Amino acid sequence: MKPFKHFSFPLLFLLLINYFCGATYAQKKPFKPRVIVTSDGEIDDECSLVRFLLYANEWDIEGIITSSSQYHWHGHKWAGDDWAVPYLEAYAKVQPNLLKHDNAYPSAAYLRERTFLGNVETEGEMDKITAGSQHIVKVLLDESDDRPIWIQAWGGTNTMARALKTIEEDHADKMEKVARKIRFYFIWEQDDTYQKYIRPVWGKLVKIYDWKINFPVINLLYQMSE
Repeated sequence: MKPFKHFSFPLLFLLLINYFCGATYAQKKPFKPRVIVTSDGEIDDECSLVRFLLYANEWDIEGIITSSSQYHWHGHKWAGDDWAVPYLEAYAKVQPNLLKHDNAYPSAAYLRERTFLGNVETEGEMDKITAGSQHIVKVLLDESDDRPIWIQAWGGTNTMARALKTIEEDHADKMEKVARKIRFYFIWEQDDTYQKYIRPVWGKLVKIYDWKINFPVINLLYQMSE
C-alpha cells in the first residue's frame, strides 16, 4: 500500500525516469534505464503494473518481484503469489499491437522469465533466501552490464534487504562495486528492513532517493493532490 490518495504511482515513476534518464550515449543511442520492481500486489500496485507494462519499451525490465509490506503478507490481505500473472497474460495479447508502435516492447515470455516470488511470509521477513532475492543478487553481480539499476520498492524493502544480505555474506569483496550500480527508490518505508539493515550496512555505499528531497516537482504535485 502506498500513501498517495489522489496521485498515481505511474506518473511519479515516469517523472522519475524522465528526470534522471534524459541523457543519451555519445552515439545518440537512447539511454534505457534498467529497472527491478518489487511489489506487495495491492490493487494500486496492480494498476501501476498495467501502466508499467504499457511503457515497457522505455526501460530494460530486469525483474518483477513480489514482496510483502506492513499492509500485505501471506495470510493477511494477500493478493496471491501469482498476482502478476494475469497482467502478463493480458500483455501477451496486446504486445503484437504495441509492436506496431515500437519494436522495443519485450515479449511476454521475457517478462515471465524475470517474474519471481520474493520474501512474503511476514512483514519485514528477510531471513529466507527466495527466488526473488536471488534474482536481484544475480542481476547485481552480473558484470556484463555496468549501467545503474533502479530497484524500486512499491511495497516493503525486505526482499531487497535479503538480496543485499546474501551479497554481504557471500560476496563481501564485491559490495562496493555492486553498490555503485544501485539506485534505490522507495515509495515510503513499508517495513523496517531499511532502517534495521539496509541503512546501517549499505547506507554509505548506495544511492537512495527520497521523492520529497530529490524530486521537488513530484513532491509539489503530491501536495497539490491533497
